[in-house]
Amino acid sequence: MNIVIVGLSAGGLSCLKTLLKYSKDINITAITNEDRIYSRCLLTYLLGRELGEKDINIADINDFRQINLITGKNVTEIKREKKTIVLEDGKEISYDKLILAVGADPLRPTYTKEENNVFTLRYLREAVKIEKRLKNSVVVVGGGYVGIKSAYGFYKRKVYTTMVVTSPYPLSVTADEETGRVVEKELIKMKIDLKLKSDVIDISKKEGLAKVTLRDETEIHCDAVIVGKGVKPNIKLAKNAGLDCENGILVNEYLQTSDKDIFAIGDCAESFDIIRKERYINAIWPVAEEQGYFCALNILGRDVSYPGSISMNSLKMENFHLITAGLLKGDGIKTHTLWHKNKNQFRKIALKDDLLVGVAFLNNPEDAGVYVNLIKKGDTRISNPEEFLTTTPVSYYKI
Repeated sequence: MNIVIVGLSAGGLSCLKTLLKYSKDINITAITNEDRIYSRCLLTYLLGRELGEKDINIADINDFRQINLITGKNVTEIKREKKTIVLEDGKEISYDKLILAVGADPLRPTYTKEENNVFTLRYLREAVKIEKRLKNSVVVVGGGYVGIKSAYGFYKRKVYTTMVVTSPYPLSVTADEETGRVVEKELIKMKIDLKLKSDVIDISKKEGLAKVTLRDETEIHCDAVIVGKGVKPNIKLAKNAGLDCENGILVNEYLQTSDKDIFAIGDCAESFDIIRKERYINAIWPVAEEQGYFCALNILGRDVSYPGSISMNSLKMENFHLITAGLLKGDGIKTHTLWHKNKNQFRKIALKDDLLVGVAFLNNPEDAGVYVNLIKKGDTRISNPEEFLTTTPVSYYKI
C-alpha cells in the first residue's frame, strides 16, 4: 500500500509515527514544505530566548530514512482520478491512501506587510525575521493565546511591549470575562501597555520603525509588530480537488473526507466536537496529534471511530498558570467559581442545562485531567456545582 502524508507538523508526524509503529508492509511518502520538523507551539519561547532553534525540533529528518521524505516542497494539486498528487516542480506521486495534514495559515489584515516590519508568527521563518528586527519595542496585535505568550516572551527579555486588543478583555474568544480579567491583571503586572477595545487602522514605516496608528488616532513607533488575529484552515488544495469543505475539510468519524481514500487531520479538518455536537475545528496541537493516531489506525484497517475533540489551552507565566478546556461562554452557559484568594487560585466549571461543558483552573492544575475527561464523556450532569467544586470528582468519572 502506498501512503502519502502531506504536512509534518503535529497531525502528520503523529500519523507517520503510528503507521511505522504498527505496520512494516507499507510504502510511505511524507511531504513538508519546510526544511525541518519543529513545534510551532514553541516559537514564542524562541522569541523570548528561553529556547534556541535546536530546542524546538521535535524530530530529526535523519530518523525517517525508511520512508520517502520530501522537504521544502509544496503540493499544488490532487488528481483524484489518477490517485496522484503533484509537487510544485511538476513531479507526480501516486497513492492508495492520502492524508492531508496541511494545517492553517494566520489571518493577515491588510496592514500585515513585512516591508513595514509587520509579521505573523506561525512559522520558524517568521520568527527568524522578527528576531532580526527586534531591539527595544514591539506591538502585539490580538489578545489570544499566541499574542499573550508572545508578550510574555518579550517581557522576559525586557522588550517594551504594547498589546492592542479589539475586545474588552484578553482571551475573549475562548474565556469568560472573569477569567479574562484575571489574565488582564497579570499582563498589567508585567508592565505591558494593554490597549483594550482598540484596533489598528494602519501601519506604515518611518525612519526604519513601524508606525502603528490606532482607531483613536494614537500613534506608536516600534521595532516590529506581531499580528495574532487567529488562523484560517488551508482548504484550497482539497477544494480544488472537489472534496467537501466548509470552514475546513469535512471528515467523518473515521477522519475520511468525501473521498474514502483521502483523510484530513489537524487544523485543516472539521471533525466532531464533543460539546457542540457538530463539526468544528479545535486548532490545537493535542487534537492534531490525537487525530493523527486515529487516522493511522483507520488506514491500517482498524476501523476505529474518532470520538471527537474539545478545545484545551494552557497559559504559563512566572507564578501564573491558567488551564482552560471546553466552552466557558455562550448561550445558556453559566459559570461557577471556587476562589482561594490568598493563594491566587480558582477552579471554575461551566454548565449548560446542568451539563459540564467547560472548566478553568488558575494555579491549581492538579485535577485538570479528571475534569477534562469528564467533559469528554459528553454526559456529565452536575446538580450541585458548589459541592462538585469542593471535591475531586472521581465519583463522576467511570472508566
